[in-house]
Amino acid sequence: MADGLRYPAAVVDRVRDLAHSLLDVQIAEQFNREGHPSATSTPYAAKMIQWIRRGHRIPPAALQKPEELTVQQAAKHFEVSDGSVYYWIERRLLQARRLHGGRPCWITLSASEDGNCGTGYANQAESKMAKYPKPLPAEV
Repeated sequence: MADGLRYPAAVVDRVRDLAHSLLDVQIAEQFNREGHPSATSTPYAAKMIQWIRRGHRIPPAALQKPEELTVQQAAKHFEVSDGSVYYWIERRLLQARRLHGGRPCWITLSASEDGNCGTGYANQAESKMAKYPKPLPAEV
């Protein structure tokens, strides 16, 4: 790595081991609980773990279940934008599993949701979304 901050091989190896099953934020929390000092002498943060992973080419945890879709995959499946999928998740038209209350979020389609894909699902969602219109951007 061509930078000033270096982490001991033991820390990098531990990140490599934990990255199989934990998110970066969870690894940082675990390091902080265990009292490991960071290279900057501050508590570990998810960004530090992410930096270590990227610098040492450690892939993130593969926590997506085989039957789950990403937002991008669901958008492609329904032929809509990613924003529409997030909107449907917010309105509980699609159920999503989120880790640590944020992203990534994974979607498991029920038989009824999958059967209503494409225009059928979009029409159904449009009728439900009419109750929750998106605000128009403020005019300048």
